[in-house]
Amino acid sequence: MLGIFTNINCMKKQYTFIFQVLLICLIAAKGSFATNVATTIAPKLVTTVALDIECPDSFTESATPSCEFILPDYTSLALITGAGAEPVVTQSPLPSSLYGLGIITVTLTANDGSSVVSCSFDVQVIDTTSPALTCPVDQFAVTDENCEFIIPDYTPLGSAVDFCSTETIPVTQVPPPGTVVSQNTMIFLQATDSNGNTGACTFNVILSDVIAPSIDCPQDREEMATLECLFTIPDYTSLANANDNCATVLVTQSPAVGTQVGVGITQITLTATDGPNTTSCVFNINVLDTSPPIVSCPEDQLEDYDVNCQFILPDYTSLATITDTCYPGPFTVTQVPAPGTLISGNVSVAISATDNAGNTGSCSFMVLQNDVIPPTITCPSNQIEEVNAANCMFIIPDYTSLATAQDGCNNQVVISQSPLAGTQVGLGTTTITLTASDGFNTTDCTFEIEVQNTTTPNAVCSAPFNLPLDAEGNATLTPSQVDGGSNAYCDIASMSIDLTDFNCDDLGPHQVTLTIIDTNGNTSSCTTTVTITDPLFACNELPTALCQDIVVAANENCMGEATAQDFDNGSFDPDNTPFTLTVSPQGPYPLGTTSVVLTIDDGEYTDSCTSTITVVDTTAPTLTCLENQIVVVDSTCSYVVPNYLTQVTAQDNCAVVSVTQNPLPGTVVSTGVTQITITANDGVNQSLCSFTLSIEDQTAPVAIAQNMTIALDIDGYAEVAANDIDAGSFDNCGQITKSVNYSIFTCDEIGENEIILTITDQGGLQSTATAIVTVVDTMAPQVACQDITLILDENGQVSITPQDIDAASTDNCGIVSYSIDTTTFDCSNSGQNFVTLTVTDGSGNASSCTTTVTVIDQTAPTLTCLEDQTVAVDNNCSFVVPNYIPSLVASDNCNTLSVTQNPLPGTILETGTSTVTITASDGSFDTLCNFNIIVTDQIAPTAICQNIILPLDQNGFASISSTDIDFGSSDNCGSIISSIDITTFSCNDIGDNLVALTITDQGGLVSSCNAIVTVVDTLAPQILTQDSTVFLDPNGQVSITTQDIDASSTDNCGIVSSTIDTTSFDCSNIGENTVTLTLTDASGNIATATATITVVDAIAPTAVCQNITLALDASGNAFITAQDIDAGSFDNCSDSQIAISQTSFDCSTIGENQILFTITDSSGLSASCQATVTVVNNNVPVAACQDITLQLDGSGSVTISAADLDGGSTLTCYQQATIELDQYTFDCNDIGVNEVAFTITETNGLTTSCIALVTVEDTLAPTVVCQDITLTLDQDGMAFVEIADINAGSFDACGIATMSIDTDTFDCTMIGTNPVTLSVTDVNGNSSACQATVTVVDAIYPTAVCQSLTLALDANGLATITPDDLDLGSSDNCSEITTAISTSTFDCSNIGQNNVLFTVTDLQGNMSSCTAIITIVDTSAPVMDCQDITVSLEEDLQVTLTLNELFAGWSDNCAIETRTADVTSFDCSNIGENIVTLTATDASGNESSCSVTVTIQEGVFAPVAVCQNVTVPLQQDGTATIPASSLDGGSSGVRCQDGYSVDISEFSCADVGTPILVEFTVYNSIGESDTCYAYVNVIDGLAPEITCPEDQTISSEGGYTLPDFFATGQALAIDNCSTTLVTDQSPSPGTILEDGTHTITLSATDNGGFESSCEFVIVVNDILAGQDTEILLQDITLYPNPANDVVTITNPDFIGLTSVTIYDVAGRLVKQNKVSGVNNAVVMNISELRSAVYMVVIATEYGQLVKQLLKK
Repeated sequence: MLGIFTNINCMKKQYTFIFQVLLICLIAAKGSFATNVATTIAPKLVTTVALDIECPDSFTESATPSCEFILPDYTSLALITGAGAEPVVTQSPLPSSLYGLGIITVTLTANDGSSVVSCSFDVQVIDTTSPALTCPVDQFAVTDENCEFIIPDYTPLGSAVDFCSTETIPVTQVPPPGTVVSQNTMIFLQATDSNGNTGACTFNVILSDVIAPSIDCPQDREEMATLECLFTIPDYTSLANANDNCATVLVTQSPAVGTQVGVGITQITLTATDGPNTTSCVFNINVLDTSPPIVSCPEDQLEDYDVNCQFILPDYTSLATITDTCYPGPFTVTQVPAPGTLISGNVSVAISATDNAGNTGSCSFMVLQNDVIPPTITCPSNQIEEVNAANCMFIIPDYTSLATAQDGCNNQVVISQSPLAGTQVGLGTTTITLTASDGFNTTDCTFEIEVQNTTTPNAVCSAPFNLPLDAEGNATLTPSQVDGGSNAYCDIASMSIDLTDFNCDDLGPHQVTLTIIDTNGNTSSCTTTVTITDPLFACNELPTALCQDIVVAANENCMGEATAQDFDNGSFDPDNTPFTLTVSPQGPYPLGTTSVVLTIDDGEYTDSCTSTITVVDTTAPTLTCLENQIVVVDSTCSYVVPNYLTQVTAQDNCAVVSVTQNPLPGTVVSTGVTQITITANDGVNQSLCSFTLSIEDQTAPVAIAQNMTIALDIDGYAEVAANDIDAGSFDNCGQITKSVNYSIFTCDEIGENEIILTITDQGGLQSTATAIVTVVDTMAPQVACQDITLILDENGQVSITPQDIDAASTDNCGIVSYSIDTTTFDCSNSGQNFVTLTVTDGSGNASSCTTTVTVIDQTAPTLTCLEDQTVAVDNNCSFVVPNYIPSLVASDNCNTLSVTQNPLPGTILETGTSTVTITASDGSFDTLCNFNIIVTDQIAPTAICQNIILPLDQNGFASISSTDIDFGSSDNCGSIISSIDITTFSCNDIGDNLVALTITDQGGLVSSCNAIVTVVDTLAPQILTQDSTVFLDPNGQVSITTQDIDASSTDNCGIVSSTIDTTSFDCSNIGENTVTLTLTDASGNIATATATITVVDAIAPTAVCQNITLALDASGNAFITAQDIDAGSFDNCSDSQIAISQTSFDCSTIGENQILFTITDSSGLSASCQATVTVVNNNVPVAACQDITLQLDGSGSVTISAADLDGGSTLTCYQQATIELDQYTFDCNDIGVNEVAFTITETNGLTTSCIALVTVEDTLAPTVVCQDITLTLDQDGMAFVEIADINAGSFDACGIATMSIDTDTFDCTMIGTNPVTLSVTDVNGNSSACQATVTVVDAIYPTAVCQSLTLALDANGLATITPDDLDLGSSDNCSEITTAISTSTFDCSNIGQNNVLFTVTDLQGNMSSCTAIITIVDTSAPVMDCQDITVSLEEDLQVTLTLNELFAGWSDNCAIETRTADVTSFDCSNIGENIVTLTATDASGNESSCSVTVTIQEGVFAPVAVCQNVTVPLQQDGTATIPASSLDGGSSGVRCQDGYSVDISEFSCADVGTPILVEFTVYNSIGESDTCYAYVNVIDGLAPEITCPEDQTISSEGGYTLPDFFATGQALAIDNCSTTLVTDQSPSPGTILEDGTHTITLSATDNGGFESSCEFVIVVNDILAGQDTEILLQDITLYPNPANDVVTITNPDFIGLTSVTIYDVAGRLVKQNKVSGVNNAVVMNISELRSAVYMVVIATEYGQLVKQLLKK
């Protein structure tokens, strides 16, 4: 505007010079729109011009947002002509003058030095700034049962600020109040100031759903337990049916998935959550036991079988152990085979157990046969063996495999051998015994082995060794020196070596050969290295001693031990001469370091070195602790720790032990467990032991309870905590825990309930108190409806129940009834229907809600499908799908059908199954059916075979596969499967075999052909032979068969014949013989091999024995020969020799003796038999006694033997005779002379006796046992002792007569140890004594008295005290005392009360303590250092200073707890100096303050423009102006003043719609700028302005016809932007108004959808109306009001009633009754309505009547 005015001025003038014109116009147009003004001026030359000034026309300027206007410099707008010199232009008022809204007259004056001229113009300052409208924060609202919310009027929440408006700025809202929304909605508020500027803002309405979802649980179910009798709960949530009015429902489960439960019923809770709300349902799972019992059988049973190897089973069930994790028993137990079953052999017995759930477990064990019949065994013939071990011995092998054994009941006979395999025997003959065992019985047989020696000896040389020269330099070597353990199976006869003599010339190594010859002439040799040395120093060198220092640990005697070798560090002799090591001095060594000398001596020379041994004490003292202690606190809940040091023992191997205790005696502790640690220290090592001091509180707490009343909540629950009931319970030791026996109450507990409050202290002691909790229920039901959709059935009918529309209505104590006003619907109800649900709880409280029931027809067409179709492919293996639709039946109850098929007719299918889907559609619903097309291949494949020859392998087998005989089989549809009927061949198949090849295609069709497989065997037998030894029979003959030399020869198909070339042998064949074996298989293949047959004679002689009886002579001896036993032994071939195993006998052999008789023939074969030699004794014994004297032992008894009384008795067999006494033992009762009978009985039964005198004496003194004791002096310093205190169990075997002590009284002078003698005399006058140590101690604790103090910390935060400061007269009963305190120095950490332990100790170490409270206070205020600072604003035009930046320094004697500043944040408004008050406060509340000056200055930052799009509402005049700052989206680096500009700031109606791109520029504090672009969305948010006519009164004859008030011009509607408005009138024009008052509503809607309305009243006065209908309507009444279940509407004037409608306060229809005709009364049931206020609208023939109804 300013530029336009300037251009006009510029064009009015004519100028002399074109340049002057251009210059002035350009100056005047600076910053204006007309930059091309110079081209519009017609220049004109003027010869003379007087000074003149021309001002611009008046114009307008916009005020700032703060409604201020800073007058700019307008001097550049002046047009000056005729100046003689450069004029000076001034302005009044001065530039930068501050103004408000209104007109400012500005005067411009030009002075060129000779003339002054002026002009004036007006500047009108107007308001173009939109109000600053602040919206509320996002609003949270609750949806109703339909998940909807009615938007209220939020305009009062908007805050509109406009610095130019003095009146309240109206605020409008979009969407308007009353709008129903079902989701989060943005609310748009607009504020229009008095100048027509409009501001806008938005906020969100965030909806919350408080209606819980519904959920239906599955039916109760059964589950199976695991073997551990547990069941892991799975996820059951998918079985629940959950719904919600608003959201998707999340279902959770408790117990959680994976929880393990046991057998029985467990309740599962499923919870449906729609986000904020939850609903739960429950069902039960019954976990069944399916695990069988665990049966543990007994060990296998060994039973004796009868002679038939049979056994009758007993009942073994009692031996089984049965366990079951789910069931303790009893069980049903059975046995298989049953008891009484007759068995043979080893039998498995099974025992089964069945539990209560029918599960059966079992186990088994074996009944093992016990065979009592011995087996039979046959031994091999005698054997000749070679020595095979050292010492000329033979190691016996295992001969058991050479024997044959059999058993009648057991085929597994075990043969053992004696001597055992591995036993060594010498040369000659050894008898081998083989024993056959069937496990229970044994049988023996024997044979002999002859051991020979032909083995070469083993020469073994010693390892290389040194041979020393003697003093003359000579040495002689012997064979024994070279021998390193040579050996031979038999003895070595001689040894020799090839080198024997050496001298000094031979020093060094030599190879020496040792040769040995055994007794059998066998020879062997070996070689070793012998090194000749000079140990006697014929060429001698000196030895060298090398030492090392050592450190050893002290032993139990506190000494160290070491040998010379311990000090040796590698001493050596260069000549390798043996040497000795000695050390001086020798040990043991004392603690510390000792020097020693180590000497090496090689026999001629010595050498020494010095070292040290350091003995250290590494043994910790031994320490014996106390057992754990249990004590009780006193009334103050404390306990003083005593001195336990006197009750522990400590010892050490080296030093005196120092013993300490922690915590110290006198330490005060409270309840709990305190560990007492005892430390023993010997100065180097220490030992620790500990025990626990359990401190108990035995004082129960005090419980105090109070009564209370609680109300059930909306869930029907109420909860009390122990603190609610507690009325001040307490305990002597402080902390207590509180609990109640019942805390949660439900509807079942309405009324008074007795609750027990339990108080438990830290020690577990309890007290209780009783309170009465009164439970009340005041909650009405919470009704919740849900919209539902019903589907008409095939007859067009559908019904509902209240549960169908109930959306989980709840009541804290349960709903007892539901009802709805409509239950049945038909086709006429299609669409939406309103149904009212009423719920009533058990207390009679009722609530209602109305929901929408949508009825739809959703009956799908019916469709009958085909059965599955089976078809065959063509030659190309394909099938073309036909059209199946004509073959189907489809129908629908209403609409025309469309039927389609997929896949389409003509589709080509391959073999297999394809699904055909038929779809019948009626336009709304589809019905589908499916059937299968089974495409099969019915063309069989082609099978082609080939013949093959198949050789057998080494094992007589061969195999083939189908590919071996398939010669190109095929099928028309591709892949085939081939198989053959025979794949494996053996020897049985040699020759031609017919094999069938079967080819199967994909469709299962089969073809086959036959091939000939010729099986051949080309392998010869595998022949194996074995050498054998045979024995001649008694006739000198023996025969063999092929089996004797065939060692399991094999053939892949079997051997058909075997022959040998020799079968019989006699004595001429004794020795080795070669025999040939020939084998032939079934295919004629032949193999041969040879074996060696060794023939031996093994017939032993026959031994015949006889039994004899032999009498001992007087000396007890007897003798026999072999001839005494021989009863006619013989041999079939040669002479023999006889021998017996025993020839002499003595007393030890009396009785039967088994003697082995052996006969041996010339071949070394022998035979044996046994004879019984019975030895007898016929000699008579002689008895002789002697008297003895005995002394009783310490136990008062003495025992003798027969030998003690034997005075030289004689008998033949003393060792076998029996000697007896009539008394062996004597005691105190036998003191004196006793006669004892001495009797001898010989082995032959002959006896003799004599009498001996035994004198018994008691010469032992009593055993005196003393014990050391400790006496504690009493309060009077006295202590007493009795004999029983000293006696520790003195005794005498025959009894004690008297006991006495020499001292029994002690006082303070005897503190310490005192000897006391105990004397004891027994009943026989023997006396003895012992001495005990009586330790007298003073254990009386001194009396500690202390006082509390208050101390102030000094400037360094310290305070100190001494023990005297706390002592308030402490004392002791006997001696002087010393005092000590636990803490003497205090610092800031001790501020407050501190417990200081004051300890008093007497000379005996007894300690007492008391606790003083030392109160430490801090009265020193903090010290502060305040300094001014200067800071720059940060990039966001703000700066926040930390306390560390504001505080230059601070200190306190303790610590500053808080520091504060009254201002820490600064912005543009704070530029310049700012006073900030700093405050420091320490922990004790001492405070100091100071002030600093904070100078704020602008920072310089690179400007960064960040734009934001904005929405601008047009004002009433159709325009809108935005401040530049409104486009700022977070720009940075912007200066404080005038930091923003835009290229477009004004908008109009033409800008509504497409957003306008605006350039936004920001400036920093030094003028630098940055630009970005934003969109401005211009909206028309103002509704039209509408003007209604004034209220009217119309008189008419009859009704009044309503005109169109907009058409008549009586109503006017205008809008800021829209030229065409949509107007509406209600009632509509043409409506006939009856007599009475009518409200007319007029509305207008602009193009943006914004609507305005107004109302006025028309009173129609029908002069023809005969009655006053208003009076008639007033006669209609509503009672009772308030009402419970029924309300009555009276109609005394019989006015025509049409309907009665009830609305809630939200305007929602909740109930409606249609009443036609004239009735004098209408009765309505309102029981389903919940308690609330309702509006009742009664429609009559004369209009509506509104009544208010209160439902109880």
